[in-house]
Amino acid sequence: MELSSVIPWGRTAEEYERMFGLSRPTDLRRRVLGVADGPASFNAEWTAAGGTVLSVDPLYAATSQAIASRYAEVRTQVLAAVAANSGAYVWGDGPGQLRDLTDMADRRDAAMAAFAADFDAGRRAGRYIPGSLPSLPLPTDSTELALVSHFLFLYSREVDEAAHVAAVDELLRVAPEARIFPLLTLAGDSSPHLGAVVRHAEQRGWAVRVERVAYEVQRDGNQMLIVSRRGGATEGEGEGRAGDG
Repeated sequence: MELSSVIPWGRTAEEYERMFGLSRPTDLRRRVLGVADGPASFNAEWTAAGGTVLSVDPLYAATSQAIASRYAEVRTQVLAAVAANSGAYVWGDGPGQLRDLTDMADRRDAAMAAFAADFDAGRRAGRYIPGSLPSLPLPTDSTELALVSHFLFLYSREVDEAAHVAAVDELLRVAPEARIFPLLTLAGDSSPHLGAVVRHAEQRGWAVRVERVAYEVQRDGNQMLIVSRRGGATEGEGEGRAGDG
C-alpha cells in the first residue's frame, strides 16, 4: 500500500456508536471487529472503556508517525472539498449531526490524536492488524460483531459488485453479524451494489435488513445494512427488509 494514495480520515467512538447503533452496556461485552477503520479512535476509546476491539486496515502497515503526517498533508484539502460541496452534508445541532465544518475538523483531529496515541501499544497487543477485504487475517468466528465504516458501498466505483459480495462473505466468516455504514456512494447516490449483496445474503439464508441510525453527515446517509447468520429476515424488524427502498 502506498501511503501517498490514502486519505486517512477517522471517526470517534461516539460517531461509531451512532452509525452502528451500538450500546455500551451490551456491546462492550462483545468481541468487535472494525474493518477499514483507518485512524478512527473507536478502538482506543472502547479498549479504554473495557471493550475488546480488533481493527484491520492496510494502513496499519505504516507507523503512527507516518499516518499522522499523511493526515496533516490531506486535512486542509479534504476540508476544502467538503466546504465546496457543503450542500451534500447535513449540518445542525441535533443528535448525530455536525454543527459545521469546524466541528467536523475538531472531531477528525480528536480521532486522529487518540488513534496515534494508542496505535503503537495497540499494534503490539494485536489490536491493530494490517489487512483488507476480502481476505482478513483472522480465524473463523474469531469475533462477534464486524463493522465496516465508510468503505463498502461508499467506494462503489472503485470496488465492484463481485468484491462487495466476497467482502460480505468474509465478514460473515469471522463474525456472525456484520454492519455496514453508509449505503450511499461518494456521490450521494444509493450504491448500485446494495441489491446484489442483499440477494446474495438471502440466498445464503442469512437475515438481512436496512436500519435507520441516529447519525447523518452525508445527506440521506443515515442507514446501515445488517447481515446476520442467525437466521432469515424477520418482518417488522428495523427499517424493514433490505431492498424495500
